[in-house]
Amino acid sequence: MDVRQRIGAFFRNPQGSVVVEAAFIFVFLSVLTVAAMDYGFWIMARSKAERINYSLAAVIRERNTLYNGQETPGSSEVTELASLAKFLAQDSTASSLCVRLESVSFKDSATRQVDKYQKASAGKSRCEVNAPALTANLQLSPLSIRGRWIPLYQVSLSIPAPRGSLSALLRRTGALPETITVSNIVLAR
Repeated sequence: MDVRQRIGAFFRNPQGSVVVEAAFIFVFLSVLTVAAMDYGFWIMARSKAERINYSLAAVIRERNTLYNGQETPGSSEVTELASLAKFLAQDSTASSLCVRLESVSFKDSATRQVDKYQKASAGKSRCEVNAPALTANLQLSPLSIRGRWIPLYQVSLSIPAPRGSLSALLRRTGALPETITVSNIVLAR
């Protein structure tokens, strides 16, 4: 039997085809499993970022108690929020997280007119927060019983997405973003 016949017999042998098919399926299932794990780690990181951001928003919401009734936050408060976020994160993302605080206060009038808009960031030097601006959500401010519009605050937190085996491939396809950004809009109490 010459080499051609042996190669042909090898490919026509039904017992060998199972091994070849199993090899292809094993590779496919391995890639699928690793991609699912990477996506799961990304969901866990997003959940953690949402919990941290909710805590930061709760601090800003209690402005009357914690900041002696000051409605407009200062840059030192944003730095304090970033420090609090780093303390709450306590992992590798703590050094590269970014906090952005936006605030809008309104004039005392019957119509909703912006008096002061501020935006400040703290954390890593290059803050990549891709949340919509607070000025696009001014309709969320209610009119109080005293006839004034309640100030709005938006706290946004951005952390880098976790790196995994297939995360670079998933980022190129658009399945996972480079950064995880969460944002909450709150009213002052």
